[in-house]
Amino acid sequence: MTVSNTRQHFLEQEYQQLKQRRDDLRVQLDLGKKEIRSSWNDLDQKWEGLERKMNEVEREAPESEQVTTAARLLIDEIRDGFTRLRKAI
Repeated sequence: MTVSNTRQHFLEQEYQQLKQRRDDLRVQLDLGKKEIRSSWNDLDQKWEGLERKMNEVEREAPESEQVTTAARLLIDEIRDGFTRLRKAI
């Protein structure tokens, strides 16, 4: 497996794990507190940006360290936000 394939595979695993956490939080939000909706909406917008970035990684630039670094930063930022929301629920 090449470095770019390994990097892409790692990002895909992280993305799938984050997707599951997002789905779980969405269910909890529907049942939970309305005051955290604003935080959820902000994170959901970042999620949409991450989905676009993951498509870019897959289609155009799996070997681009700049693109994968940007995706990695978004994943970290969203994961931290999900953790904060989970604690607030």
